[in-house]
Amino acid sequence: MPYSNLVSGIVFFLSLPPLYLSITSAQLLMRYEEKTEKAAKYSNEAGRQLYKTRTTQGAAVIACVTATISAACLTFSNSRTSTGAALAVINAAACMSARVYVSDFWKGAARVPGARDYNDAVRATDKTIAWLGGLAGAWVGYAGYRSLLRA
Repeated sequence: MPYSNLVSGIVFFLSLPPLYLSITSAQLLMRYEEKTEKAAKYSNEAGRQLYKTRTTQGAAVIACVTATISAACLTFSNSRTSTGAALAVINAAACMSARVYVSDFWKGAARVPGARDYNDAVRATDKTIAWLGGLAGAWVGYAGYRSLLRA
């Protein structure tokens, strides 16, 4: 198991960009919360959009935070092979599920003229979606590596 901490360290560093992007996009979108909540009082569709915005952004942040913490724990500890493999499978599934969930809502999101923060949030969300797919792949690779250690 000489390289397991190195491999989990790589996954840790790969988890940092989507973590940053997901938190950034959520913060940018929060700037529009008050206006959107007012609109939601008068429109069921605005309320639905606000709910989906919150849940998709939350799902991305949670998946990224979990992946980052898991990778850090595996990097800085001497976990057993089965624990690392289980965490890898769980994180791969969480990242891919979040990617699909977020993508289903945000794909084709229109840019709004004059709403720079919103447009920046949409761009950051698009990048987060791409990173979540790559991060899921990194976790699958880590799981494969850990399973080779058991053989």
